[in-house]
Amino acid sequence: MRINALSGIVLADILTEKTLNFPIVQRVRVSCSWLRPARSATLEFDSQSTAWHVKQSFNAAAYKVGGRKVRAEWPSGDQHQPGERPSARTLVLKGLPATALDRDIDAAIPKGSKPRHLSLDKDLDYDISLPQAEARIKSMLLKIGPVARWKLLTNSDSCVKLLAWFTHESHAQEALSLLHHAPLPFHPSGKLSVMLSPEVKYRVSSQTYDAVCAKRPALESIWKKDGVNLGFWSESTRYWHLTLVGKNGRVLARSKAMLEQVLFGELVSQEARGPAMGIPRMLLKQAQSLFSEEQESSGDESKKTEGSTKTEGSTKRKRSTKRKRSTKRKGRGARTTIQKSEKVQGGQP
Repeated sequence: MRINALSGIVLADILTEKTLNFPIVQRVRVSCSWLRPARSATLEFDSQSTAWHVKQSFNAAAYKVGGRKVRAEWPSGDQHQPGERPSARTLVLKGLPATALDRDIDAAIPKGSKPRHLSLDKDLDYDISLPQAEARIKSMLLKIGPVARWKLLTNSDSCVKLLAWFTHESHAQEALSLLHHAPLPFHPSGKLSVMLSPEVKYRVSSQTYDAVCAKRPALESIWKKDGVNLGFWSESTRYWHLTLVGKNGRVLARSKAMLEQVLFGELVSQEARGPAMGIPRMLLKQAQSLFSEEQESSGDESKKTEGSTKTEGSTKRKRSTKRKRSTKRKGRGARTTIQKSEKVQGGQP
């Protein structure tokens, strides 16, 4: 029992999900992401050192094309030892946006390091519409198990993300083991990235939501380093939905416990001011009575323990007294026998 309802704080162990009247849904979200169609470009420089410098700058994201990070590689036929600068003066840029133009690449490189020749490939690395690609990825997931919900995120310029909520958690784990880094069905050289994100959802009153918002900065400062995010959306003027998403179950469990301390504390605070929204007073009183009963039962158990201890002590004392009396009686009997024998011997001639 971790919190005393009678002192103004709710017992998390007594006030269950049904009692508090805000549903708690725990599930695992599967995130599948893949790169959008991209182009490649070939750059030729006047010197090896310039080519080397530009390559390092692109890979360190110091140079970007259209605000997007791209990869710079040596041509596949260039052979060199690890750690050595290759003799080639040619670079290949990969992962360029499909809409990139020659001038976009030229603008990304400073004046003193510009290539003497730039050639942009006309063909994309794969050519398939987004709805078609989405349908192919969904098909891969549905072969593992039924999915309760889908959501497609297209706000990134470099990749597409498909979120899936499996009906069973075991299917989510199987999707991770089978599909992470699997070749894309529409682009064999591309890879599918799969991540699991366990989440917890709450439905709370607007008053409880206000209390969480007041403590949100402090909570998020702790959760940020663990990669835990808290999302909100309004169902109506009376109710809000809170969604807590983490990288793994262990981290999410710790953050969930912190959030529920705020939720439970605010609910009892509302009850102290008046009937809390969505929480019948009768149920809170029932929780308080349950706590009282548990306290009384624990008190009775302690009294029984004390009583049994006293009984054991009394029994031991009685046994000791009986042994002493028995010993005394035996001693008196032995002395009487000796005295009688002495008298008989003294009466003999």
